[in-house]
Amino acid sequence: SIPWNIISFGVTLKGYYESIGEYNYYGCGSDVGAQIYLLPFLKMGIMVRDAGGFLKPRDNEDSEDDYDFFMPQIKIGAALISDAGLRVAFSGSRKLEQSDFQYGVGVEFDLNRYMMISAGLCDGYFSTGVTLKVPGVEISYSLNFDRIDYGYNNTVSAAVLF
Repeated sequence: SIPWNIISFGVTLKGYYESIGEYNYYGCGSDVGAQIYLLPFLKMGIMVRDAGGFLKPRDNEDSEDDYDFFMPQIKIGAALISDAGLRVAFSGSRKLEQSDFQYGVGVEFDLNRYMMISAGLCDGYFSTGVTLKVPGVEISYSLNFDRIDYGYNNTVSAAVLF
């Protein structure tokens, strides 16, 4: 992200590996967004998730050529931030091809300067995670339940901060 006064603008590039039944897909995607500090303890943001991307099959002739995974989603949110390392966030989102909204709430807590834990709900589905922080890098793991087939997703991500 690029900070400018009380506003930050950012772009995320991400790689994907998806296993759907017996089929495996790989690809990449991107997000764009902005956030602003309205008060020292109140941050608001807007983003377009999956603004662009693709998934292609991996070594499976019977799978679909393209998996329609990347539908852009507009998300807005607000976070209350405490000096004690506690953050509470509220969000609303809508996929562009759908008419209904999804709502979410989450909480994050810094256990120490190297580890953060989080938990939340999005339209009633639970998620949780942990982030390990070292200077310049954050590595995260999350577990969330899938509202499509009532399974679960494991997500591992790494952020390089500069």
